Amino acid sequence: MWKRAGVLAAITGLGACSSDDPTPYTITITGDEHLIYLAAQDGDAPWQRLTLDAAGQATFTVTRGYHGLAFACGLGGSSPRFLSAPFDAGARAAPLAPCGDGRTYATVSGAVNPPDAEIALGLAYPLPHAAGSYQVQVPTGALDAVVMQGTQIAIRRGEQVTADRALDLDLTVDSFQLATVTPTVTGAGADPVTLYAEILTANQTYVRHPDASPAALIVPAPQRATGDRVVIGANRGTAARGDTTQREVVAEALPALAFASLPALEVDRAGVRFGDGWDFAAVAYRASAVGGLRATVMTTAAWADASGATAQPLLDPAALPGWDPAWPTLAASTAITLDAWAGIGDLSGDYQTAWVTADATW
Repeated sequence: MWKRAGVLAAITGLGACSSDDPTPYTITITGDEHLIYLAAQDGDAPWQRLTLDAAGQATFTVTRGYHGLAFACGLGGSSPRFLSAPFDAGARAAPLAPCGDGRTYATVSGAVNPPDAEIALGLAYPLPHAAGSYQVQVPTGALDAVVMQGTQIAIRRGEQVTADRALDLDLTVDSFQLATVTPTVTGAGADPVTLYAEILTANQTYVRHPDASPAALIVPAPQRATGDRVVIGANRGTAARGDTTQREVVAEALPALAFASLPALEVDRAGVRFGDGWDFAAVAYRASAVGGLRATVMTTAAWADASGATAQPLLDPAALPGWDPAWPTLAASTAITLDAWAGIGDLSGDYQTAWVTADATW
């Protein structure tokens, strides 16, 4: 049904299996005390609660050609604040570790200059911090640290984190100016366009540079390291509906950005509906007025192909087997906010996406 396999998830009871005799496969999930809820679904069969064995693994056999998972993570016995439900088809090459991949972590902390500068370490961006200082847990190993304010940026490359350590981030040390570039943008029609740029550094630190128009700000080629990925993109539309086109920057060759016709994407209380051609589609939903549980369901192209479905209803956490009644959920008649998105391509390279937001009542 869909053209490519991708990276998404969602929930559905609409599965019409596309194969009369699918080949069974087994999925394996690893976890620890942080994995406080885990369930799986064979095709569109009832959900089953899973528990970890003594080795910290759970296995689940899929006979219908596609599956769903539902998991929640927490710390210190806390109740879950996020429920994630990825839907896919086929066995993974490696076990899924929804609450961490077994890596060790250490605390990095230090001073920040200027006190209100934006900082990034790993995928924590923007990293909230007090004026003039910060503290964050990161995986041990090599780390790129970024400090940025306005159009000035400094990148500390390959900082080694083997245990808790201090690392001061000072924009006045080895800083450089982001380059101003003006890409060609076509296909936007009369819609206003906003440009952005991002970098995923060689040591997996992510930074999004300030949005601007009609130019964008990027890390110039002389300041990039081997393995850095820099992209430039354009947004059009409103907060309620719009789309993005993004392409990777190679050396000094600035790519042209072209908006194109995209498959359908709609969302309401019934769920998210997606047209043919997306690599993935997803919807996140939560109570509008108060804090509480946020649920996200994501669907891969492989799941859509195997199930034959073109829509994904919302998953009710309270209906999952073994969901603790004391845990957060969504109460009947609660006002909820729905955010749906779908994409085509590599999230850290060439990519197209659309989004739509709606209000509803649970």
